[in-house]
Amino acid sequence: MASSGYEGMLSAAEAADVDTVDMSDALCSPEACAPVVGGVIVWRDSHHITATYAETLAQSLGRELRTASSLEFRE
Repeated sequence: MASSGYEGMLSAAEAADVDTVDMSDALCSPEACAPVVGGVIVWRDSHHITATYAETLAQSLGRELRTASSLEFRE
């Protein structure tokens, strides 16, 4: 499996002093990257997820940002 690029992003984020969240588990397991999850096509090409799949990740991303970042959210 190809690298997620997370390590490079983390280094850049640390240099810029910004928070990050790792959503790579929502894209791939340690063994493979599924083409379809829950009936939704995941990959538009070999490097980009579909807009539809991105929408399915919105709630998970929101939870991760609330937990792992210093951002303040309004309800």
